[in-house]
Amino acid sequence: MKKQLLAILVFFALLFHACQPNNPNPSNLCGNVNIVVDGLSLSYNPAINTFPPCDFLNTITKNSANEILSIMLEFKSLCNTQLTDYQLTLNLTPDPSSSVFNTIAIGTTYSVYSPIQALCGYTIYDCTIGIQENYITTQLNGSVGNLLITSIDDVANTISGSGEFSIPNNTNTVDIIIDFIDIPINIITI
Repeated sequence: MKKQLLAILVFFALLFHACQPNNPNPSNLCGNVNIVVDGLSLSYNPAINTFPPCDFLNTITKNSANEILSIMLEFKSLCNTQLTDYQLTLNLTPDPSSSVFNTIAIGTTYSVYSPIQALCGYTIYDCTIGIQENYITTQLNGSVGNLLITSIDDVANTISGSGEFSIPNNTNTVDIIIDFIDIPINIITI
């Protein structure tokens, strides 16, 4: 009986402590993200209690000389605890048709058409039935856009940057502006 009472008291003490206003915002664990689509600012509601944390598959691939070979970022926002509202993926990867091998430099702006391609995918979901619309940049569909990585913190494993894309699909064009600060990232050396 005393153990149960003690457990209840500890539970309520933890509950009240967790609800104090001076606790940090849990979404900051996933970095700070501002996404504007067609002039409308989207709320960003990442899954913070997932594996990997924040439901991210963000990855930087480096070679043994510590040069950046590719960057993949994913921003997924949830309608509630399980259903996806939207997903935005950003990639910096060498153009496979380029004869010159390039590495990625911090502070350089890359476009859809540069030797390091800035690629973007945006999927809008209906929170009850699944995928509603899908947009993907390609050099063939008239997409335009750019991506700038402003910093990578190898100690904290975070990345910051910004981008702008205009992506057509069969029926519509979507305009996306994104700024992200201190997004958790996995750094892989090959």
